[in-house]
Amino acid sequence: MPGQAQPPAKPAPARDSSLLSGLGRTLDAVAESAGNTIEWLNPLAFKYALKLDLPVEDLGDDRLLRFFEEWIGVKYRLGGDSKAGIDCSALTRRLLKDVYSLTVGRVIPDQFQAGIQVPKSDLAMGDLIFFKISNRRPGPTHVGIYLGNNRFIHASIKKGVTIENLEKPYYQAYYRSAVRLPK
Repeated sequence: MPGQAQPPAKPAPARDSSLLSGLGRTLDAVAESAGNTIEWLNPLAFKYALKLDLPVEDLGDDRLLRFFEEWIGVKYRLGGDSKAGIDCSALTRRLLKDVYSLTVGRVIPDQFQAGIQVPKSDLAMGDLIFFKISNRRPGPTHVGIYLGNNRFIHASIKKGVTIENLEKPYYQAYYRSAVRLPK
């Protein structure tokens, strides 16, 4: 009715200004490091930076990201070397060739001998990491490639090509050594 007081307008919902300002600072830092443009940021880089818990800029070039996208989820097949199925040493050989232009042997013993051993505390992206999972033969029986932040890519019998955490108790128990290839 005319002349009656209207109820007060509802206040706008409160915004978490610390979250918004934090996001703004993060975007400002990204823009600053990119020369005030963010066009160079690849959506794959964000996807795998989150998966690996690494800064986007630590992922290297697009070849590594495209390799992940192409191979993650491919099933494991002993002796396999294709998208129909791949084993651990074929995966590491392919990644090293496709991403780093390095050539190594097809089997674990050859890959183990291809570089110099490095301590676990000095692991760097691209290092081969070896595990002794089976006692059926001497030496390492599984291989993956270190990606940083205790993450590595490998062909798992159960999960296929996947990224795992080296700090999981299973991998801690079977970890044996790492090799750095000459670049």
